[in-house]
Amino acid sequence: MLLQCLLNKTGLVEVVMLKTSDILKLSANELTEKVANLKAELFNKKFNKYTTGTEKPHVVKAIKKDIARLLTQKNVKN
Repeated sequence: MLLQCLLNKTGLVEVVMLKTSDILKLSANELTEKVANLKAELFNKKFNKYTTGTEKPHVVKAIKKDIARLLTQKNVKN
């Protein structure tokens, strides 16, 4: 998963999105690969959301934002 999960002080898991500096370091092929992985993960999260419910609905929104960031950077590099 490209989103990083960290434990905060209360012991709850927080989701941290990709950093722009990390995205800038990736090549065009790596960007394409990460976008494909995130799209597959987004499909799985949405599927789980509608079938069993989800504990963290905000993760879907974070994945969408990461996909948009990656695609923007890919277009800049091309």
